[in-house]
Amino acid sequence: MNRISLLICSLFVFSFSINAQVKESGCIIEQTTPGANDMIWENDSLKFSFVPTSYFWTVRIENKTSDKIICDWDKVLFIYDKTTSGIVFDDTIELKKNDPKGTSTIAPNTILRKDIFPIESWGEYGLSPVFLRQLIKKWGEDKISIIIPIQFGQDTQEYEFTFRVYIPEKKRK
Repeated sequence: MNRISLLICSLFVFSFSINAQVKESGCIIEQTTPGANDMIWENDSLKFSFVPTSYFWTVRIENKTSDKIICDWDKVLFIYDKTTSGIVFDDTIELKKNDPKGTSTIAPNTILRKDIFPIESWGEYGLSPVFLRQLIKKWGEDKISIIIPIQFGQDTQEYEFTFRVYIPEKKRK
């Protein structure tokens, strides 16, 4: 009986010590900071979750407080390939890509969902992927960060999330 209990406890601890990973375009994306499970990070006030792809990244922000909070999308930074960029949404048309994005008020105990993309990856010929498997294969890995400012009353706090994009060793050959 003790061996079974020990085995169950070991499996439980092991399953929570693994970083959450998403497979996309032949690459692995894992959230490295702040520590998160399943691309989710939360504290007493907020819960952030991410669904990354090589183009748009779904960001969900849950307001766990009893007050309204505000996200200023014009101050969100999407950092990739050593490039700092503002963002656009999945429904942005090219003609309006440089227009202000505005703010979103998130009511108490509700969730806001947005699909974002770095504006700097919107080139002359359309959208370019945030990361390319060929370049990850050549250079080893990439780091992507998203900084999201959230306003609580008169105070604003920035939340920074960092992701590692890489190809597993066995697939690099």
